[in-house]
Amino acid sequence: MIPPTPLPEDRLREIPPDHVKRLEARASAWSLNDDTARLSVRLGDLRDLLADNARMREAAIDCAASLAAAISLLERSPKTAAPSNKMFDQMLADYRAALTRARNALEGRDRARSDGGRDG
Repeated sequence: MIPPTPLPEDRLREIPPDHVKRLEARASAWSLNDDTARLSVRLGDLRDLLADNARMREAAIDCAASLAAAISLLERSPKTAAPSNKMFDQMLADYRAALTRARNALEGRDRARSDGGRDG
């Protein structure tokens, strides 16, 4: 039997949790050898990554919701949260850009720009 080719790290994050069980079932059917042992470790790492991803996603959703609420509140309040109007406007622009990056990341579109989405 041809040993499986390990998936690149970026592809591991894309595998849904229900597929992990199917991969584990296939792995257990193979005879014990070094490749199977490595696959077993990789599947354990994959499970950990998926659990971490779920926790981070929940935290990102909470942060994005709080940031959206703060932006809304600041947009409707007097510009007293910063020493000058220009600083206030830049602060809001930064908050909006961060919220856009968070939304894009949560929708899977976070790899569009490597500079974090900042201009200048």
